Amino acid sequence: MVIDVNHFTITRSLDAPVDRVWEIIGNPGASPGRGVDVRVERPGAADGTGLVRVVKVGLATIHEEITDVGPGRVVSYRMTKGAPVRDYTSSVALQESPDGGTLVSWDARFRPVVPGTGWAVSLVSKHTLSRVLDALAESSGARGGHSEN
Repeated sequence: MVIDVNHFTITRSLDAPVDRVWEIIGNPGASPGRGVDVRVERPGAADGTGLVRVVKVGLATIHEEITDVGPGRVVSYRMTKGAPVRDYTSSVALQESPDGGTLVSWDARFRPVVPGTGWAVSLVSKHTLSRVLDALAESSGARGGHSEN
């Protein structure tokens, strides 16, 4: 049985310079802010590629491996443990917005272990990633920020 791939993207505008936001996101071994705990289990290359981390947000504990950093301001990773999914891959990309702020785009793809539960996994994942973006906004000094998805 082939299970369909689920996909979602969260976009948020932050009123903080893209270089400041990249200082936080571009360091995958560090926490993006309050309420998000990151523990490195295995260091990676100088840019973070290959790093294995455990990320705790609220009750969720996720194990991830950084698969790529760059080109540009992009970090890609795969989830290795922590949710009822297979083949979970995600990337977070930053772009400078016309007003000098930052547009954050978080894209995720996965296959649910249990067919028909992709909507629930997406809902929980979006909520968790929204909390990470809230922490990022606070850490970057953004004066707000709003989700566009």
